[in-house]
Amino acid sequence: MLGIARPIKLSRTLAYHCCALRLAGRRYPGVHLGSGGLRIDGFLNVDADFAIDCDVVARSERLKLPRDSVGCIYASHLFEHVHRRRIPDVLENWFNTLQPGGKLYLCVPDLETLARLYLETLPNCDTECGRQKIDLITRVIYGGQTDSFDFHFFGYSLTTMRIWLEAAGFTDVRRFDRADLSFAPFRDGGYASIDDVLISLNVEATKPAAFVTSA
Repeated sequence: MLGIARPIKLSRTLAYHCCALRLAGRRYPGVHLGSGGLRIDGFLNVDADFAIDCDVVARSERLKLPRDSVGCIYASHLFEHVHRRRIPDVLENWFNTLQPGGKLYLCVPDLETLARLYLETLPNCDTECGRQKIDLITRVIYGGQTDSFDFHFFGYSLTTMRIWLEAAGFTDVRRFDRADLSFAPFRDGGYASIDDVLISLNVEATKPAAFVTSA
């Protein structure tokens, strides 16, 4: 099965990068960015690693799909890997790709919660348990740095995320419960916690239903 899947993935990836999917006017109920092998049925699953079980091998910052063509975009613990200077362009691209009324679901490290946990743990930094917890919190903030992709370039709280999303044109920015996403019935970074404290900021935003992207 894997031998069959690889040529199909390769041909679809080539079509994507040649903008054939855009020119063909392909529409999708959703796109899963940075899928990491956790497929969402019916979605276009995109990952930068060819070894991953995905539909298209590509970076996620610029979708090569038709405007107003996707029902929702889901990205779990990917957006923090976007360089700060590229944030407006990335959000503009995702906004334009979504259909009017479409949803963007983002899961990122919750910098506000992580900062609070860090400060609460500092007095115990002279213990092994305290040092390990501080190290874990710090790795969640800055990335594990195990390879060239495992770095975080920016951090977000609900307040700052709302500012970025509203500047891109999104409305109704709010937290969502990861367990409520029936289209993604698997556990991923959106469930991340430390000592039973949720450390993932899970935010949904909407492209206004009346919005029509100009050509």
